[in-house]
Amino acid sequence: TTHAGRGTEVYVSRDNLYVASTRYDEPLPDTKRRRPWWTRVISVAATFLKLMTWHELETEALPWGGPPWTWVEVFGLAKGHATFRHAVSVQGSVLNQFSMDEHRGYFRVATTTVDARSRARTSGVFVFDAAGKRAVEV
Repeated sequence: TTHAGRGTEVYVSRDNLYVASTRYDEPLPDTKRRRPWWTRVISVAATFLKLMTWHELETEALPWGGPPWTWVEVFGLAKGHATFRHAVSVQGSVLNQFSMDEHRGYFRVATTTVDARSRARTSGVFVFDAAGKRAVEV
């Protein structure tokens, strides 16, 4: 199996591989609101020119965009092969691989979102069943 894309955090259980990537340049995939094309250009330029520190990029919403969201791709592991199963999205950024785990067939992911104006931090825990359906959001 080949995975083309970027993944910032990886979690592996006995049966599954989870590849998470936090996005700052686009809204959640299931929203209808789309920002103008130039916000992506500014996002990329800010990253490469280091107008914001890496910590700010990983923990805060960019001032011209919405809050960060994380896309998690799920691959099943069996007999030496990885097979794509599904993908899920959650609001916020994943700190590291310890922010994800599996328990009794459910995938759990913890995220943090920082409001760019008030600097208030919001934490979230999202739980998905084996089919990728959101079971719980805290």
